Amino acid sequence: MDGSPKAAPAYFGATPSWHTVLVDTTGAGDIFHGSVGYGLLPGWKVDRIPEFSNPHAALKFTKLGARGGIATRKEAEMLMAKGVRHCNPDFENSPRVTGQARRPKDRKRGERT
Repeated sequence: MDGSPKAAPAYFGATPSWHTVLVDTTGAGDIFHGSVGYGLLPGWKVDRIPEFSNPHAALKFTKLGARGGIATRKEAEMLMAKGVRHCNPDFENSPRVTGQARRPKDRKRGERT
């Protein structure tokens, strides 16, 4: 996996993924979306939400079955603190990954960043 996009009215960027052992992807999207909701409810900043949701989905990859790999917040935070990130080489130096992303309105039509 290459990570996930993050977007808000004033920001668009990308979040690198995490290196884990791939066993089964079943339910990883559900885990990711549930983690997004977990971050939205208390009003977290938009850049924090995918940083929290990506490790949850990555940890789901390590277990077989849809429910077997639901990580706790503590497990996700441990991966965030000690895990190894993966960034698609095509995006590694892009403004989205380096934090230099421009707001969507600042881009010209058809321009890629």
